[in-house]
Amino acid sequence: MKSQEILHIKNGGRFDMLNCMLDNDGCRGSVARLSGSSAQGRWDQVEICGAERQNCALSLEGGASVELHKCRIWKNH
Repeated sequence: MKSQEILHIKNGGRFDMLNCMLDNDGCRGSVARLSGSSAQGRWDQVEICGAERQNCALSLEGGASVELHKCRIWKNH
């Protein structure tokens, strides 16, 4: 099984999303990871699915932040 994140935002990066799906089903690793104190985003109507055991659908590290509006996390094993 391949180990890969779909999205990694770090150290000052910003990524805003509207009406998207992040599907990592069948792969190891977290689906989306934000790391570093200034990594941030605003996500509206985003679906996040497919994280394997010992990983996260959405991982926030080191003070990163994301605003979630009408989002759904599912199939998080």
